[in-house]
Amino acid sequence: MDQELPRQSKERLARADIHEQWQRDYLGPDLDRYYDAAFARIVDELRDSTGKAVLDLGCGYCYHTMRLARSDLAITAADFSEAALAHARETLREAGIADRSRCAKPTRRGSRSPTPRLTAS
Repeated sequence: MDQELPRQSKERLARADIHEQWQRDYLGPDLDRYYDAAFARIVDELRDSTGKAVLDLGCGYCYHTMRLARSDLAITAADFSEAALAHARETLREAGIADRSRCAKPTRRGSRSPTPRLTAS
């Protein structure tokens, strides 16, 4: 059985409009306040975040990664979409947190493990 994403999914994720639609549906002042509170709670539940690492899987454009980066967490942001990762890198650079976070693409190539590996992209 092929472990890679189906062709149709790959093609859809490569298009920027899916991510732009997500922004229209899930970003805005009310939701920003909710997300800020939710991610502050996540960081608080981790207690001392010094030296801890978090994986933001399905990171999209890294808006939630930026919320997590308000702490001392080391963050890996991963997404199957190269279009999203390209924008994510820019988001992290503009936010000044590119040095404490990295972008990666989940892949199973070269592995028999059912757990995806992360490859820097």
